[in-house]
Amino acid sequence: MNKQLTTKIMSALLCTGFLVSTLTACQAADSSSQQVSAKESEAEKTTLSSETLTAAENEHTREYYQKQLETAEQQYNRDTENEAYALQYAQALFSLGSFDQAQEIIAPLMNNKQPLPEASYLSAQIHYLNGNYDTAEELYNGLLEEHSDSFGQKATVGLQMVYYQTNQYSKAQELSMEDDDSTKPLLDMMQAFDSGDPYQIDWNGKEKTEIPFTITDPLPIIPIEVNGVKMNALIDTGGDNLVIDQKKTAELGIDTIAQDTGSFAGGNTADIGFGKAESLSMGGIDIHNIPVMIGPFDGFTDAFPDVDNIHAIIGTNVLQQFIPTMDYTTGQLVLRPRNEVGQSQLKEEQKTEEIAEKIPFTLASTHYMFAKGSINGYDGLNMFVDSGLAAEDDAGMILPEETMDLTDIPMPELEDAVGGGMGGSDYQEASFDVDSYGLGNLQLKNGRGFYFTGDTLDMYDDTGFITDALISHNYLKQYKWTIDFDAMDMTFSI
Repeated sequence: MNKQLTTKIMSALLCTGFLVSTLTACQAADSSSQQVSAKESEAEKTTLSSETLTAAENEHTREYYQKQLETAEQQYNRDTENEAYALQYAQALFSLGSFDQAQEIIAPLMNNKQPLPEASYLSAQIHYLNGNYDTAEELYNGLLEEHSDSFGQKATVGLQMVYYQTNQYSKAQELSMEDDDSTKPLLDMMQAFDSGDPYQIDWNGKEKTEIPFTITDPLPIIPIEVNGVKMNALIDTGGDNLVIDQKKTAELGIDTIAQDTGSFAGGNTADIGFGKAESLSMGGIDIHNIPVMIGPFDGFTDAFPDVDNIHAIIGTNVLQQFIPTMDYTTGQLVLRPRNEVGQSQLKEEQKTEEIAEKIPFTLASTHYMFAKGSINGYDGLNMFVDSGLAAEDDAGMILPEETMDLTDIPMPELEDAVGGGMGGSDYQEASFDVDSYGLGNLQLKNGRGFYFTGDTLDMYDDTGFITDALISHNYLKQYKWTIDFDAMDMTFSI
């Protein structure tokens, strides 16, 4: 039986190309093995070699970093005062997605009068992931001021990402990068806003807005206007901000400010542009000064034969301006102001709801939301929450081969890919049965999963930690899903 992937992934798909090493913690470990070991006077306190700290090509797997963790933990337990061992242990925990544990290990190092820059960098990364942007900014600025030679570029990229998440584009005017730096296109786009910060919202007298889905399956679609032009848009947390069909940019008057190459399903690539839209209207509210990504939409006609005029994607950073609810149960997107008023609205609404689960999440790179989950009883997995992928046989997650092996799922028979989306069809795919899977304790029984060839789920260079699974539309659509970007948790109601 043919398994058709009706819409390709939009996450590491769109942004891996230009955000390589944005928050890659393994770089800090390399420098720690050089700088910290110089401080040790005894041979038995020599740090692990850089070869043990940096994964070989194609070794970004849970098994690999679990072995690193075991070695690092043994050395740390033998000498808990050794700063190099503490850093290596914390780095191994970070690579596996155990961020709070990693922060606990380096906490004593951060209490020193002059913390090691490696400890400050790793701590800044964890604060960033947890949405503690003020603390992350302080740590990155400290690295830039005191350790510009060894950590200047990493701190600059970290500050850029903090300003991106907090809409402080005006501060990005002060940053500079080499032309060949992988994050330069993002910085060029941010600096094109000059003194005007993005996402200026006019509620037009509304307290909140409810936008009915045009359709819910295979993915939710809503009507929007960009620069006064009406069109339909997918809602996709695997996308970054507002993504626009490159064939519509001339009509919309959107210029390409910067350009890079994006990676898509099956390893395919395509040119991705960066620009700015003057206005985005949806549900009766108007948003001005919107960051835009520009990419190919050629496959969407085939993926959505019943809906025309699909030329946009509403990504995570648009939703992040609000307290959003993807209400699959009633078929609508609810947007509340991201302030105390919106929080009060949400609190009152949830008094009448049956909350199934509240799950913490982290936000990596520009938009990758991760939460802990389980597959076939195997707990603590790092799951990328990407609402923008759907398979026709109700598969609700994508797994790499390593996770399938880990959770005792045999590889199904592969077939050539068909279908639409941004990734083309130059790869193979198959679906499979899974006993149980889900986020936190919210487990679906007797479900379906999906596998396709390529290394799309190897997001380590963007995040600094492994990705065990991607969880998506056919799982999420069972619930009323609210994302709180201040509390950094997701609430699932039924």
